[in-house]
Amino acid sequence: MPHREPQSLSADVLVIGGGIAGTVAALEARRTGADTLLISLGTPCRNGASFYQSGSVRGIDAAPEGDRAAVETHFREIMEAASGHADERLVRVLAEEAPRRLRELVEQTGIPLKPAANGEVGRFRGCFSRIERAVIVENISDLAARLAPLLQESGVRVLERTAVVEIILREEEARGALGLTREGATVSIEAPSVLLAAGGGCSAFARSLTDPNQLGDSFVLAGDAGAKVRNLRFIQIMLGVVDAHRKELFPTAFFASGVCRLIDEQGADILSGRLSPGEIASAMKFRGSHLPCTIRDGSGAIDLAVGEAVRAGRRVYAEGSFGRREIAPFAHASNGGIVIDEWGESSVRGLFACGEAATGMHGADRLGGGMVAAALVFGARAGRRAAERAKRRAWGRPEISSVPNADETGPVRTEYRSLLDRVRRLLARHALIPRVLGELAGVAGELEQLRREIEESTPCDARAGWERHRASTAVRFGKMLVEEIRLHPRSEGPHIVRA
Repeated sequence: MPHREPQSLSADVLVIGGGIAGTVAALEARRTGADTLLISLGTPCRNGASFYQSGSVRGIDAAPEGDRAAVETHFREIMEAASGHADERLVRVLAEEAPRRLRELVEQTGIPLKPAANGEVGRFRGCFSRIERAVIVENISDLAARLAPLLQESGVRVLERTAVVEIILREEEARGALGLTREGATVSIEAPSVLLAAGGGCSAFARSLTDPNQLGDSFVLAGDAGAKVRNLRFIQIMLGVVDAHRKELFPTAFFASGVCRLIDEQGADILSGRLSPGEIASAMKFRGSHLPCTIRDGSGAIDLAVGEAVRAGRRVYAEGSFGRREIAPFAHASNGGIVIDEWGESSVRGLFACGEAATGMHGADRLGGGMVAAALVFGARAGRRAAERAKRRAWGRPEISSVPNADETGPVRTEYRSLLDRVRRLLARHALIPRVLGELAGVAGELEQLRREIEESTPCDARAGWERHRASTAVRFGKMLVEEIRLHPRSEGPHIVRA
């Protein structure tokens, strides 16, 4: 494959990621007067964790506007769920601004919210919350269809089917990025403000409930640029239905019914012998009140039993009035990520982050509906501040490095998908539930071997070059995750560790 000279583009603000957070950030940057370019692996408002699984519901955790008591309760509940791992300043911003950002979303898009019986906007109790506060968008594809025209009409330029492979730095500031298209072309983008909104890393697991492209791009790019990344070990883990054809959450509310059993393929109850009947009843009651796993209320014993059985090669079934469904732990979302300030700026000047890419507004556990609320609040804040920064900066052309091409030396590889699958299997076995500390040194070694195998190879064509980058991103995220797990051997939230 011949060498391709990079295409050169420029913008005031470069937004990386086309989910809710990236779309909100790009719109806000454009409203602030910045020439804005949004770069996306797929089509904005159609890809990303926000818009994955068309037709599904999304909660938005926001107090009623003007209700100070509800805002304070929201703040306290976030801090409680975070277990000491949230930034109080960011949590305060989230609780106070979420009501206004929700109203603006409804005004700008006309998206209907699920009503209560009296016809007013319904308020519902999200996971880990004790009060009815969250609102519900009943069809996420409806919201996507309403946001897409706003993006098109705003003047935001869009570059689709392109991955960012490097953040360009100059004098220790973000000054642009280098991209790789699916067709194998390189793209250099000059921008004095770069905003990462490319989601989390949960599709680096073989069992995942999110968009297949969520391989940890944001974390790898930020880490390479020198930005602080924290709390990656807090992966939101949920029980999912094992189905080769679709991704489906298991409705844990069935546990609270008192008639749900967890059995293996031989019909043996996997909780008997581990917990007393009273402990089983208590764990089932609490587990039925939230979708994500946590150890804070004792219900993590259920997820641990399921996870250990699956690791041992057994199939686990939930059995009750709903029938029988095979279940297993699945990765759903990242609660950790890039450390930001109240305006979404990272520890690297000019590099911003929002959405699932950022952390601080959540901690070990996250309230239901909290991610979309955070995307609205910090997407708008980061977009505005990135635009304001770009206006203040005089900037020149950064030095651009190159992406490895197929004409470089090295063993020619075509099977990058199989290498990516190996990474996913490793993480699903060792970085979901439980995480066995004694095994992780070996896992880190296997990931390093895979990284070298990928990095030292040469793709045979443009498509293989794209797949090489995706496999490389996943393995590097996996290394970051495993290294952090090894540094934090104490179980917290969904982080369940065994010696």
